[in-house]
Amino acid sequence: MTIAVSSTEKSMSGTADLRFGRCKYFAVYNTLTKECTFVENEAINSNQGAGIAASQTVAGLKAEVVLTGNLGPKALNVLNAAGINGYKIGQTTIENAISAFQEKKLSQITEPGRPQK
Repeated sequence: MTIAVSSTEKSMSGTADLRFGRCKYFAVYNTLTKECTFVENEAINSNQGAGIAASQTVAGLKAEVVLTGNLGPKALNVLNAAGINGYKIGQTTIENAISAFQEKKLSQITEPGRPQK
């Protein structure tokens, strides 16, 4: 399985980003190989449509799951159409977010929302 985590930095011990469309990176973790790569989120500087563009990026990375703080309505629609489920994380590291998902401790995002500031 491929898991995409919104991230503020390029490190498994780094902080996961509660923002999806405007996160700096996506940590792309392969549960079979246990390898993680980091992809820059080119949508971060978009004037509008960052969530849609970020969703398309994640779909292009063949992610099956997204771990993030919240998803806006358009991002959620694009991910759902691609068959990608989102799961809600709080302030944590990328490594801990992935572990929490694997231990089934995260709630699926079924309604759009905005991250807390």
